[in-house]
Amino acid sequence: MSFHGRSFSDNPRALYQEMKQQDRFSDFSYVWVVRDASMRIEGAKTVKFGSLAFFYYLAKSRYWIFNCKTYPFMIRKKDQVYLQTWHGTPLKTLGFDFMEDAYVAANQKRGFLLSDVLVMPNAYTWEKIRAAYQLDQLFQGQVLFGGYPRNAVFFQAERRE
Repeated sequence: MSFHGRSFSDNPRALYQEMKQQDRFSDFSYVWVVRDASMRIEGAKTVKFGSLAFFYYLAKSRYWIFNCKTYPFMIRKKDQVYLQTWHGTPLKTLGFDFMEDAYVAANQKRGFLLSDVLVMPNAYTWEKIRAAYQLDQLFQGQVLFGGYPRNAVFFQAERRE
């Protein structure tokens, strides 16, 4: 899910496109959450955010890939893997540092804690997220550094064109 179903973009799109090209993912079925029910994505099933199908696939999917916060009703089961790619470099105040809305910050903290893997572009981003959402000694998942998937194209000579 990219930006709560508002677009087919960002890190989830880059991962999807890469996975579609690799044989080891050929047996995967792909589901994209969209806000616009008329949106179609080649090679994937689209489901409208909030629909019965949305809740079905949220419960049945083996993998979740999001670049945004989760919602309080999202509960990851033990056999599901949640990859959180986030979507930017925090050059602004976030989370509990902001404190305009503690509920929103607490829900985002919960979302990070649900994650099995966090994809971070650099240590600076992780440190800002870790501190702003008070994840010290709580986050049990894996943090992957190495840039955002959406930016990989800039580092692959054959894809720069």
